[in-house]
Amino acid sequence: MSPALAGLLVALSCAAPRVEVADDAACPDPAALSRALTEAGVDAPLLVQLTPAAAPGALDLRVTVADVVIIQRTLAVAPADCPHVPRLVAGIVRRRLDELPRETWDPPPPRPPPPPPPAWRWSGAAALGASLAPADPSPRWLLAAGLSARRARLALDARLAAHLRPAIALGAGDATLSGLALEAGAGLTLGDDALALTPLARLAAGAQLAWGSGYPTDATALLPVLDALAGLRLSTRALFAELLARVPLARARLLAPADAAATEPPARFELTLGLTF
Repeated sequence: MSPALAGLLVALSCAAPRVEVADDAACPDPAALSRALTEAGVDAPLLVQLTPAAAPGALDLRVTVADVVIIQRTLAVAPADCPHVPRLVAGIVRRRLDELPRETWDPPPPRPPPPPPPAWRWSGAAALGASLAPADPSPRWLLAAGLSARRARLALDARLAAHLRPAIALGAGDATLSGLALEAGAGLTLGDDALALTPLARLAAGAQLAWGSGYPTDATALLPVLDALAGLRLSTRALFAELLARVPLARARLLAPADAAATEPPARFELTLGLTF
């Protein structure tokens, strides 16, 4: 059987056959033919047509599916055979259907619904870290807590980070910096929940307080924080480690008496360890 016919049979399966008997045909009765087809188990969507043939007493049998002819033959029918024509036709149709692969008559399985889009998975995180700069050996400590969300490979996070820098000698006294910033970023996760590597980027914005001690007149100043961060995160289901480069977009400059000064380094390297919950 041709692929086109098989496709038609699949598409039009599970329908009862229709019967057309020409008015000028001697027999059979259309209702009797329909009953015979049903009793023979013919439940395909066929059109069964019987018309008088050119030869006297003969009938042309034509069976089609969506205009595709699957049976076309001439039956010699004597008047005494009319009561038997329905069963004869039903048998011919049944045998033809039995020659076709059974799967061509089964309806195709329904297509599965498209999978739903992956849902966002939310988690909390807490982290402790330290950062160093090549030209500034004193570390800056970090304590952060926030939320992260993951959908497929996309990872987003937002956290509140507190930074504390130990006092540094500057002129005749010491200067201390500490700040608070909101950090938000995104990354592309490679791997699964058991072990994943995520290249990520963040932007931090906030404020830091600078104050001096040991000077004839100690001063306090509030300075802006605007940093760009980029690096890698290595994570498991419960733990993560981040190695980032932090570049201040607004660099703080501290001035002390006697022209002593210190400027925030152009970049710091930050290592952070944390828990996910």
